[in-house]
Amino acid sequence: MTTVETATVDKEDNTNTPYSVVVNVTIKNVHNELVDLSELNFELKNETGEMSNEGKLLVNDPSKMQVKPNDSTTLNVSFEVPSIEEEYMFYIHSSLEPIPAHWKIDNLNQSVS
Repeated sequence: MTTVETATVDKEDNTNTPYSVVVNVTIKNVHNELVDLSELNFELKNETGEMSNEGKLLVNDPSKMQVKPNDSTTLNVSFEVPSIEEEYMFYIHSSLEPIPAHWKIDNLNQSVS
């Protein structure tokens, strides 16, 4: 089970990509075995699907990469984007099990100054 908690945007200084979108997502292991989150891939697409960005996990604690049965962990996933769109779709791809859900990320432009 996966839940998007928050999404924020930061304006990056001194980089070619001026914005960083960070999605805070909680993942619960509903299986009976240990799940390794390193096999997950994260994607952020704009409204039209023409622009796709691959996410990077911001993990300081490697133990958060494995989730015991019935436990959960919260991850921060960072996406470097050239501009802030009205709306994005956030996807998680798994090679072990399909994740059919996706989440709408919007109102990010309200936090950009």
